[in-house]
Amino acid sequence: PSCVDTGLFRPKRPRKKDDGTVKFAWIGTMHRPHDAENIRFIIDTFGILKKKIKGVSLDIVGDGIYRDAVMTSIVNSRYRDSIKFIGWIAPDKIPDYLESIDVGLLPLIQNTRFNLSKSPVKLFEYMAMEKPSIASLTGEAGQIIEEGKTGSHADNKRGFVKKMVVLARDTDLRSGVGKNG
Repeated sequence: PSCVDTGLFRPKRPRKKDDGTVKFAWIGTMHRPHDAENIRFIIDTFGILKKKIKGVSLDIVGDGIYRDAVMTSIVNSRYRDSIKFIGWIAPDKIPDYLESIDVGLLPLIQNTRFNLSKSPVKLFEYMAMEKPSIASLTGEAGQIIEEGKTGSHADNKRGFVKKMVVLARDTDLRSGVGKNG
């Protein structure tokens, strides 16, 4: 099993005042075709969310050999103006970056041996930083999250959108789920 250093991954500042915007984020590597597919899934899901709720944005954080495929997905999105490609962030700077987000996303839409056995480090980082997260039930994430208490599960676009809408609309729920994590 893997873990995070909760001395580094912990909120350092009081939560920012709710200004009506909600930032969703995906963080990871882009080294496998499935990584690009998972990011396309989130970009498509975000597009559905954006039709329902104004004042939301999406950050894509990471890099790898599928970067160009990810960039193409962003450029081809109708909502590309609300999607920001951050690129690679040094591991020691991730806690500072996570201070700026509202919800972490961890889609693992492929039921592969790799996804079934991978440790969801990003999920641990989101939780340690008191950020609510939405993750697929695939693999360990399904065992770690207590639905509605420490995060949310979803396995398809409709499920992700439903959970994203709920979290985008409810500041107190985001805060409570984040703290429970």
